Amino acid sequence: MTIYLNHFFSFSQQKNGYYRIFQSPENENHKNLLLHNLGFRKTVIDNKNILYQRIGSDIVPISAKNLKIKLIDYFKQLTFENPPENFLVSDINDFLHQKSPIEQNENFDFHLTENLTTEEYHLYSQKVKYYYKKNFDKILLLAKLAEWNFIKTIDKKNTIAARAPVYYKNIIRNKYLIFIQKKPKLKNTDTFECWLGEYISDEQGGQFRPSNLKEITFNFELYKDFSLIEKYVCQPEVKSIKIATKH
Repeated sequence: MTIYLNHFFSFSQQKNGYYRIFQSPENENHKNLLLHNLGFRKTVIDNKNILYQRIGSDIVPISAKNLKIKLIDYFKQLTFENPPENFLVSDINDFLHQKSPIEQNENFDFHLTENLTTEEYHLYSQKVKYYYKKNFDKILLLAKLAEWNFIKTIDKKNTIAARAPVYYKNIIRNKYLIFIQKKPKLKNTDTFECWLGEYISDEQGGQFRPSNLKEITFNFELYKDFSLIEKYVCQPEVKSIKIATKH
């Protein structure tokens, strides 16, 4: 792509013949408009200024430092029209590297500030807030276990996990798919173990230790591990779960 160099940079020739590079307010305006066209945005979440890039329907968090790096990489790919005599592209790269992170002034805010929708806030928070994502993953998995008609009990007799919630479902003959919800002291950090085991009947859940226990995974995550249990719970409408819940 070819662009006009003087849209983004200004030059002042020195006595030694070299050029001093700087950015005028007009240059800043063109630069911030370019950032907007490249999908970069700014918003406020929890009273903090947040930067991100829109890529299709996705929202990708980005730091001020990485925003500058992406802008430098973009300029490296360009061909400039009307450059000054003896101009070198490396001069632009040097200027941008030496410059402080992109100034977030009124012009920057004018071009890039926007509000996220509720759905976009949810998507962004899953990417950057560990406990938010863990809690959402827990709620989603519990909802799916209910939808798949798992039986819930509390392991009061320490048959498999002392006083932990246990979810189990008969899948064939006396074989059961079993989830154990582990609850650490930290809020919203629950993990789910997933096992195959055998009960004589549904009534044995939480009362007797299942026989022939076989570990599927010690930390089940629905969007990542659904394929491990798909054949046990699969119904036509369930197959979309990997796409529908993955962010």
